[in-house]
Amino acid sequence: MPPEPLNLVISYSPEDAKYYTAIYKQLKLLENQGFVKLWSKGEITLGSNMEAEMVKAIQSAQVLLLLISIDYLLSDEYLFISGN
Repeated sequence: MPPEPLNLVISYSPEDAKYYTAIYKQLKLLENQGFVKLWSKGEITLGSNMEAEMVKAIQSAQVLLLLISIDYLLSDEYLFISGN
């Protein structure tokens, strides 16, 4: 029986979306092989409580991957994550 995949949350600034996309493509291979389960704010569906969804994802994460840049450090997402 294969082990449970690691919950991996990726947090990034919208200005860094091209870096997120590049990393996501690499990590998607691991997800397809069952090693990780990826989550980012793009997984939040319209009409959902964004804050509650983010808290749930962060609390269940075994790996939190932060794409740190000056834009990220100035973002609302960083302020939210650093407070949780």
